[in-house]
Amino acid sequence: MVKEVIREGFLKRRLLMSQEERELRSWSIAKNLKGIISTIAPKTILGFSPIKKEPQLWPLFQELWKEGLNLWLPAIAKGGLLLFEFKGSLKKAPLGTLEPEGFIAKEPANVDLAIVPGVCFDLEGYRIGYGGGYYDRFLKLVKAIKVGVCFDEELIQSFERNSWDEKVDFIVTDKRVIGGLR
Repeated sequence: MVKEVIREGFLKRRLLMSQEERELRSWSIAKNLKGIISTIAPKTILGFSPIKKEPQLWPLFQELWKEGLNLWLPAIAKGGLLLFEFKGSLKKAPLGTLEPEGFIAKEPANVDLAIVPGVCFDLEGYRIGYGGGYYDRFLKLVKAIKVGVCFDEELIQSFERNSWDEKVDFIVTDKRVIGGLR
């Protein structure tokens, strides 16, 4: 199947999810993600601000930040993603996401653990995003362990990949953790 068709089908299903179900299942993802975080013990985590009913992990990100971890969030700029450190406040970005307010951009190579959203993931760790290629170009620069997060039904056996598609090391859903994907 072509990525556009796969993307459209998965997005339609996700957008039908109730807010209550999304919150409950996001909590399960966060719980599974905490196990990986405690094992890796990162100092700097790349998080994300959810769009289009992606898993809502912001409570976990805030908890980690309050515990002293550095939390960096991506912002779309100049046709790519830039990283900014969360310092306690966010602003609404043009695409409706939240991003840290006006701080100095950070180097992707300095992230210890990258938490990556996707429309869906295949069982080998490749993702389908929203079609702009932002994360794929960005993830080439990230040397950290990469963890894809999605709802369990957003896993797909496989799809036709492009040469620029980037892989994650783990996939965390509300029902399981798939690891060792490198």
